[in-house]
Amino acid sequence: MIAISLRPWLVATSLLLLVTTASCGGRDEQERPGGALQADNNGAEHSQHGGAAMVDKETPPRQAEQGDPPGYAPVRVDDSRRQLLGIRSVAVSRTMFKKTIRTVGLVSADETLASHVHVKFEGFIERIFVNYVGQVVKKGQPLFTIYSQDLLAAQQEYLASKAALARLLATQEVTEPNRNAFQGLVAASRQRLELFDVPPGLLQRIDRTGAPERFITITSPRQGTVAEKLAVAGVAVDPMTPLYVIADLGRVWVLADLYERDLALVRPGQAARLAIAALPGRKLSGTVTFISPTVGDTTRTAKARIEFDNAEGLLKPGMYATVLFDLELGEGLAIPEDAIIDTGERQIVFVAGRDGHFEPRPIEVGIASAGQVQVLSGLTAGEFIAETGQFLLDSESRLRAAASGGQAPAHQGH
Repeated sequence: MIAISLRPWLVATSLLLLVTTASCGGRDEQERPGGALQADNNGAEHSQHGGAAMVDKETPPRQAEQGDPPGYAPVRVDDSRRQLLGIRSVAVSRTMFKKTIRTVGLVSADETLASHVHVKFEGFIERIFVNYVGQVVKKGQPLFTIYSQDLLAAQQEYLASKAALARLLATQEVTEPNRNAFQGLVAASRQRLELFDVPPGLLQRIDRTGAPERFITITSPRQGTVAEKLAVAGVAVDPMTPLYVIADLGRVWVLADLYERDLALVRPGQAARLAIAALPGRKLSGTVTFISPTVGDTTRTAKARIEFDNAEGLLKPGMYATVLFDLELGEGLAIPEDAIIDTGERQIVFVAGRDGHFEPRPIEVGIASAGQVQVLSGLTAGEFIAETGQFLLDSESRLRAAASGGQAPAHQGH
């Protein structure tokens, strides 16, 4: 009986609670229009950024322009959040670009000051006077003696032609054609000895003594240092046999490696500095004389040849050295290298506007030097760009562009 009497009271109480709840909800919706949407948006912000919005999620300050890079939208960051996130701006300014290219080089002999010693006939080396690599020789200093049957026969032919001419001139009946013919034989046989590189002193001695020389002495063609020695006593040689290489080390080459990105910056005639670990404190100056027209397949570098005076003999072939090129590249717009976001397809910076607005803008860059990058197009002097925090701006800009279907949202009033 008690349960049956309580049932009408419980039904009435439930209905009263439902009516009260509905009226309170409607009144709250009237006081806060769009309150449920605002809460959803705020909730999305908190879940995405960890409980605090990174930038102002209100509508952007302007419509997207055609100059905006694809996939980016402008963003706005108020002063308090900008300080919290460490976003700092820097002015675009003009500066003089200087750059020092530092690379490795190898000291080598100047090939234009090197002489290869060969003989122009077949023979046998009899005696060696210069016995080791590195020996310093003077021009005309004896290197070795050689015996050659061909050379001996050429001397005998020369002496025989001279004797025949003398006998002809001693006769009473000498015709002009005969005298010219015999004189031609003498001249031809002497020229043959000269073409064998017989020294003038030896020819004078043959003329004076009237006897051939069994051995001929080969002398150094220049003053310098013996770079290679292949001559050995008793060995048979011919015109194809290399015997000595004598190099003048009073001037040397340094062959420096230049990477592809630096090839356009170095030109023949430019100055270069040289630093060597074996010579601390000594800085030598040279001049670029040649740049290789090809790039190595494995190293991807080209050789630059720099000439250095080496009167003191400090630079020795085979030494490694550090080569420095000090370049003045002219004046241009400059921004910090760290301010650029490189997407792989383009370079982007965020240009700071009024009221915390940041506009993504594509730029074209040139040379880089000392942390600064030359701007070829996209910016003007006096504009400000984000120097730090640009990656946060990049992320937010991409998110906003994606949320609007790949385009920046249209401008609306605040």
